[in-house]
Amino acid sequence: MLFNMIITYGVGIVESIIWDFPILSTIVSLGLVVPGLAVSVRRLHDIGKSGWNLLFALIPIVGFILLIVWYAKDGEPGDNKWGSNPKEEGSAIHDHLVEDNELV
Repeated sequence: MLFNMIITYGVGIVESIIWDFPILSTIVSLGLVVPGLAVSVRRLHDIGKSGWNLLFALIPIVGFILLIVWYAKDGEPGDNKWGSNPKEEGSAIHDHLVEDNELV
């Protein structure tokens, strides 16, 4: 989400200097919606929640705070119904990134 904001605002600032009409920043924002949703759903799956819980963002203030709290939680240890914990030793992602107790 932070990456999306930085890119969108950066393009918006550059675009406001060059043009008066925000066509480029609109295209960039629309292009970042799907990856942003995918990352959010993946994070909810890591803590054992359904991706549909992302709809809590539609509740003013409370929904946003609830999602921030969930995003900050550590993932469930072991496997859940959406797959294995990528931070746990023995998982394919962990083994790929860590060799001999050092990050690759």
